[in-house]
Amino acid sequence: MKAELNTQKPEFTVQDGAIRLSALSGKEYQAAEGLTAEMLTYLPGEEVLDFDTCSPEHLAMVIEKWCMERNRPSVEPVDPLHEEFLRDERLAELQKSCQDAIYEGVEVATSEGMKKFSLTLADQINLIGLQNLLDKGCAAMPYHADGESMRLWSRDDVETILHEVDHHIMYHHVYYSLLREWICRTSYPDFTTINYGDALPDDLARSMTVLLESTAGEPDLHKCTTMPSR
Repeated sequence: MKAELNTQKPEFTVQDGAIRLSALSGKEYQAAEGLTAEMLTYLPGEEVLDFDTCSPEHLAMVIEKWCMERNRPSVEPVDPLHEEFLRDERLAELQKSCQDAIYEGVEVATSEGMKKFSLTLADQINLIGLQNLLDKGCAAMPYHADGESMRLWSRDDVETILHEVDHHIMYHHVYYSLLREWICRTSYPDFTTINYGDALPDDLARSMTVLLESTAGEPDLHKCTTMPSR
């Protein structure tokens, strides 16, 4: 249940590190989806706040700015069902980031220099066709790098391209899978601050290394998918 900030100035208090506001109705709300005093000290462009001397007016202004910049009105403390909803929402955002990272593609060192290859769904389908030609023993195969015309690539170049593409897709699939595990074991509101590209905790980072090493080898684009499972 969301509660919009009242147009009149609410009263803010800090208790046990949590920032709370009292609405005119007298009902208290946790400010900005679990915003804490510690989080406010990291607001871009804001100096570290001294909560012993900070005026209620200044604190109200900072919190309102935080809410406006993130389009997050104040909410009541979340119950378990709401927390799961927020976790699923965050996972969907990170899944989209994973897909975008895959689609962005990869740069490959070819005999013609560094070339960029995008990996949209259509691109991946085309590369599966390229893999099929390679499997049939073709000496040269037609394909194009980003922004370039179709040309013939040697077997060595095609093998290099497919290897790098396969590694790129697998890297992001494995990373998202472990990122999901991190989100699922993290409590609210901490999981809302985990972003795609963040360094994994040590145990998950070790798992990622093991998984990537176990999948290293020949390209297998037939088994690659563009969307990581949730």
